[in-house]
Amino acid sequence: MSRDSTELLETLDERNRRLDALLASMAVEEGLAVLQGREPRQYSLEQIADFCGVGPATVMRIEERALKKLSKKVVR
Repeated sequence: MSRDSTELLETLDERNRRLDALLASMAVEEGLAVLQGREPRQYSLEQIADFCGVGPATVMRIEERALKKLSKKVVR
């Protein structure tokens, strides 16, 4: 059975949920490393982008938004 190519595209909301899940899994994995007494791995921007299936610019935008949200929570 053939699928229309538009059925294979993810919506922006689906993409954001997928990226959130992938980045959260990386953070959890490295958090567990710390709890087990291991040094967390350092990932390059390109490695994170490859893991998530996006470009480095997308990862940079996500990082910038996350840092802004974090600074609003921490600096009050």
